[in-house]
Amino acid sequence: MTETQRERNPTLPHLSVALTLICLFTGISACAPLSQNAGETPSQDSCSPEFPDKDGWLGGDSAYSIPLTPTKSIWFFGDSFIATAPSQERSDAAFVANTIGISTCTDGKFQIDYTFGGTPTEPMDFFGPVSANISYWPLSSFLHEGRLFVFLQQVKRRSGAGAFDFDIVGVDLAEISNPLRPPSDWFITLRPIYHGQDLIPGIASIKSDHYVYLYSVRHTAGSANRDVLLQRFRLKDLNEPEAEIDVTTYQKGGAWAPAIEHAAPLMREGATEMSLRYDEHLKKWIAVMPSVNAFASHANYRSSPTLSGPWSKARPLLAYTELKDDSPDSEDVFCYAAKEHPQFAPEKPRSILLTYVCNTTDETVLTRTDLYRPIALRVKLPSSD
Repeated sequence: MTETQRERNPTLPHLSVALTLICLFTGISACAPLSQNAGETPSQDSCSPEFPDKDGWLGGDSAYSIPLTPTKSIWFFGDSFIATAPSQERSDAAFVANTIGISTCTDGKFQIDYTFGGTPTEPMDFFGPVSANISYWPLSSFLHEGRLFVFLQQVKRRSGAGAFDFDIVGVDLAEISNPLRPPSDWFITLRPIYHGQDLIPGIASIKSDHYVYLYSVRHTAGSANRDVLLQRFRLKDLNEPEAEIDVTTYQKGGAWAPAIEHAAPLMREGATEMSLRYDEHLKKWIAVMPSVNAFASHANYRSSPTLSGPWSKARPLLAYTELKDDSPDSEDVFCYAAKEHPQFAPEKPRSILLTYVCNTTDETVLTRTDLYRPIALRVKLPSSD
């Protein structure tokens, strides 16, 4: 385990969008606050997240989050625009692979501060990069013994400049030993989880008992289908820096084994981004995710009585208003990255706060500042569940 280097690559000149890639969220035990003052109760449910231009940040996607204290959350963004000129225009901005935000909720007021690597005039990724052409996109995260752990997928950029010109080539696990400090003071170490292009571990993660459970996406070459698998590793592996993290996979017969060839698919047509949490009122697990179709008009949800299934079919949860048929500006727009943030709607039956991101297939995203930033909405789960 080695300390992450704070050296950053120059900004990549093209716009590679973290499209429908990976999404999940942490479980109830993972969301426990690191510290809590006497008499203080969770209060982030009184806030509605907003993501304005600030601190040089001009928009980003993905938007995984985790509550750090009863009033504070950490947000992990994928590809992000960072201003490098006084004009504050996206057309003049740098484009980095990942940034973070620290939000607070005080008396119902939401406040967020953004952080990236490098300097204001030469911004770089906050995490990484891995190499000259491989960067990190953040996935899910969890807390354990005062430490913050974040799954980071390795993104290899191709020579093109389009939204789909990338490959996912592996996943690492970042450990932040002092997450209550300002991000500029974080001590970050990295450990490998998986290397290859046929699996993305950690689109969602749940800490339970002696294990961390992962929802992972398997992509079979030559097939458009994506299966969601259940994996796990021992929590004690996190306390052995030199030991390999031993990830096993839930098999069709109910056993656990290292291989994924005979894994039990939990979901067919799974998304590469999602959130996951247990609903105490419904007594079910709830997964919120984008549609497997990148150009679908709605976000989906599924439910299951157990972590290992059986999961319901994907059902529409929210129609994207940006994609209304009567909108003259919707032709080249697509929306993705849907996921839930339970800390903003706790203990409210069927209440969900979710975020999603919309982008365009052309360069109008450079001028449409209403796009390419997370949109937060409160919705109700349909009564049919």
